[in-house]
Amino acid sequence: MELSNRFTVLQEDLSIEKKWELFSTSVKASAETVIGRIRGTDREHWISDRTWNLIDDRNEAKKRKDQAYTRAKAQAEAVNYRKLDKELKKSCKQDKKDWIESKCTEAQEAASWNDIRSLYGVVRQLTGVKDNTNVPITAKNGRLLLTEREQNLRWKEHFEEVLNQPEPLLAADFGDTVMADSLEVYKGHIKIEEVQSAVNSLTITRQQAWMRYLLRCSNTERRL
Repeated sequence: MELSNRFTVLQEDLSIEKKWELFSTSVKASAETVIGRIRGTDREHWISDRTWNLIDDRNEAKKRKDQAYTRAKAQAEAVNYRKLDKELKKSCKQDKKDWIESKCTEAQEAASWNDIRSLYGVVRQLTGVKDNTNVPITAKNGRLLLTEREQNLRWKEHFEEVLNQPEPLLAADFGDTVMADSLEVYKGHIKIEEVQSAVNSLTITRQQAWMRYLLRCSNTERRL
């Protein structure tokens, strides 16, 4: 509705350049009115509009404090600045807490529906880890390979050089070491304690730690 009301101007007899200018301006103005402007980077999308307004107010208070001509005015603006700064930090802390709780709820719902893809997506948002699959592949001379065929040939060339190495000139000398004919390996059933010990000895990655944390939160809520 907002956009259609602005398009009424385009029905007039105007040049194509003028119509394009009005069209672009109408779309941008309607988007800012209805949707709003997204502020911050990808790492700051958890900040609410109220906190952004506090950031603007604090910046304006800092300008007034720095541009004050009298000492009394500067002291009054400094008090106002400290008050806004305290309120801003409190609002940021609350926004961060609310965002993490909402993501934990999404992760719990995804785990209950066995939606592993959404679950790992939430974990990546919480940890800030991004999968970079578009790694550029270059030739030996540094030229960037753009086609899939060139990239496959470069991978083939790389592994041929790495895996097809000449035989070493000097072989390893083990001395009088006697090679065992057979190894004493336990072939019985694996105990639960052995499995738990092996799992606990694994290196826990950042995403695995978040997964355990989310599942622990989910189990805590179920007990409550």
